[in-house]
Amino acid sequence: MNLKGDIKLFVNYIIILIFVAFGVVTVFSTDLIFDAQIDKKELLSKNIFLDDSKLNSKYIIFESNGDLSKYKLSSVCQNYSKFIWSKDNKFIFKINILDQNCKNWTLFLENLEKVKLKKSFIKINLFNRSKLFDLYIDNDDSNLENINSKINLTIKNIENKLKTTKIKDFEYLKQKRKLEELKYHKNLLKNILENRNKKYLKPLLWYKISKEKNKIPNAWRPYRSSYTDWIHHGWDMVAPNETNSYSLDYGKIVKIVRDFKYSNLNNLKKWNNISYIDKVKNLDILRGNQVWLKTSKWDIVLYSHLTDVSNNIKVWDIVNRKTFLWTTWISWVPDRNYKNYHLHFSIMKNPYIKNKIWKYSLIDYLKWDWYFKWKSLDYVSENSFKLFK
Repeated sequence: MNLKGDIKLFVNYIIILIFVAFGVVTVFSTDLIFDAQIDKKELLSKNIFLDDSKLNSKYIIFESNGDLSKYKLSSVCQNYSKFIWSKDNKFIFKINILDQNCKNWTLFLENLEKVKLKKSFIKINLFNRSKLFDLYIDNDDSNLENINSKINLTIKNIENKLKTTKIKDFEYLKQKRKLEELKYHKNLLKNILENRNKKYLKPLLWYKISKEKNKIPNAWRPYRSSYTDWIHHGWDMVAPNETNSYSLDYGKIVKIVRDFKYSNLNNLKKWNNISYIDKVKNLDILRGNQVWLKTSKWDIVLYSHLTDVSNNIKVWDIVNRKTFLWTTWISWVPDRNYKNYHLHFSIMKNPYIKNKIWKYSLIDYLKWDWYFKWKSLDYVSENSFKLFK
């Protein structure tokens, strides 16, 4: 078994998957000059990790028969580049990407007249914790442990190799950069694996998880039987209006609804024989203002009937356990005068379907089974504590 080769293949596989998931767009131009010729390009790494101070920049070496000292690295993305020094026809530039949301990840050299230099184009990969979270979180525990073991073994091999490599060699710098990148991956995996072994926190920290049979999963909702599945998918936690609610796990925000109005309930589809998908979408409308949290277990928690959602959070943010995110409000269901202030939250259980990894949509999440689906009300009431700390 060639474990080292398997690890190299695994790392390459990660990069390919991220290319597929997030897209790489290359821009070429016919507006090229020929006063300098690029003979060779070298990078310590093609990866930039935007949210890490050690990895959010890179050095690029160009070999050329012309003077490149007056050039700068440019791209469609906003960036900062700087010529560092040159020696023996080698020119070193440093680049920082400033626009984290840009989708065009191609760099090129251009002169003061903004004319691009032939053969200077370089593709780079922009990562952050949120993107890598998606890469790993869809795997079950066994796959994650296997990935983690391979990363740890690669780190150990690189550390041993660095002991016998001259510090001034380009290969030393290249391996050092690779080591730091793998440690970034390792840290993210550590957070995911550690939190997978923890119970969920209560979303309202000072209130108990409901045990009343009309406020727990599988309670009947006959008044909406014609346009939903008439089943309650989660828990209602009764609390005063605008009670603070918190993230019950380490995870990622995948959806936010902030501007729900009573008139939005007019969008409910209530004609006869509506499809299952329409019923799922109707339930989503009934949730009003909401936040969806993708947890370390890659369950999806649907927080519903909210008033103010914190402006400090946005979709794709990674949040820690016990992070304040929103406050409770009312549901307006079954009628506008319904003033039962509470937080409704459902936990949709990740089915870990291998051929769906990285392919789930927001609608898919709504179709997942909820925790305790079809269990008796007595069972749910007596066993909910096993899920929460």
